[in-house]
Amino acid sequence: MSVACPSIKPTLRLMIDPRVAPQQLLRVGRMFELNGDAVSAVVAYREVLVAGEERTALEARQRLEVIARRALPERR
Repeated sequence: MSVACPSIKPTLRLMIDPRVAPQQLLRVGRMFELNGDAVSAVVAYREVLVAGEERTALEARQRLEVIARRALPERR
């Protein structure tokens, strides 16, 4: 005799590609920057660049340059 299985509901939910919201990713990157997490900020800004929206990509590029300058030792 077999036992009936309870109905299994799907656990996967619709995921939205974050690249469609570069403005939101820019905000996330700024939040990481303010909290001192440069690596996560760089990842968020990279995703903004991948999204390819010109206005947000320009700001992301500028913020990446600032992070890079802070990471490099000063040359005298």
